[in-house]
Amino acid sequence: MKLDFFCRVHTVNPADPNQDEQGTKNDAPQLPPSIVVLDTETVENLALDFEFGCYAFCELVDGGGYISCEEGILFRDDLQPKFARVIREYAECPPARLGELAQTRIRVRTRTDFVKNVLWPTLRAGGAVVGLNLGFDLSRISIHYSAMRDGKSFKFLTTDYLDKKTGKRKPSSVVPAITRTSIDSKKSYYSVHFSFACKADGRPILSDEEIAEFRKSRFLDVRTVAASLTNESHSLESLCRTFTAPPDIAKLKYVPGPITPEKIRYCRQDVKSHFVGAEYAHSRVSPSPR
Repeated sequence: MKLDFFCRVHTVNPADPNQDEQGTKNDAPQLPPSIVVLDTETVENLALDFEFGCYAFCELVDGGGYISCEEGILFRDDLQPKFARVIREYAECPPARLGELAQTRIRVRTRTDFVKNVLWPTLRAGGAVVGLNLGFDLSRISIHYSAMRDGKSFKFLTTDYLDKKTGKRKPSSVVPAITRTSIDSKKSYYSVHFSFACKADGRPILSDEEIAEFRKSRFLDVRTVAASLTNESHSLESLCRTFTAPPDIAKLKYVPGPITPEKIRYCRQDVKSHFVGAEYAHSRVSPSPR
């Protein structure tokens, strides 16, 4: 005969630490020193190929908040010149403030430039990339992806190189893949996956220090955090309503068609909403600074 076993767990608030224990227990979780908030837009075809996107690079300041140091627009490397011109002309206009963030200027980058000089330097320094349904945005800026053997994970490769022997471009062997594992329909887990080539003596191409840097990478999917806090699946629009976001942060109506100033503004607004969602989630799950 089989019997089900149930276990009820009660949490107990720890007693106040004595003077010797203060500073060693119950420390607040460390925040990433910087974050990249990312949102992408796609071509309106069946493949949903990457077209352009917007991002905000933010650094941690005293008090636990983040301030925007760079806002930018990225676009596919082979984007048609007329659309690249629309983006550059938009970026030359005086930028509006990104919510309550101190604004500098809009930087324009290609996808390769963004991945090489913004995304990976931030992750290797222990920073985080932030987005709503982050796996989709990461897949759009990747140059190759493949399913993993567990049947519920994908790995995304973001950099490549030119193979001199074949004349073709191949995924980089010195930058790890980003993996996304689906927990359920609302939540996902992210990590880095190493599959480096080795030298003739069998040692990895990268040093232990370089591998340790890549392992500092952090990923924050606002959709996953929102589902954990509310036990509901959220779109960006419903998330703004749930978090009672200010009207100027609410999601705009989608702008279809080719790249226009209005579509760029729509994407920038999404980045702003993602940032506010992440800030709200942090305020709900992290203790106040002491």
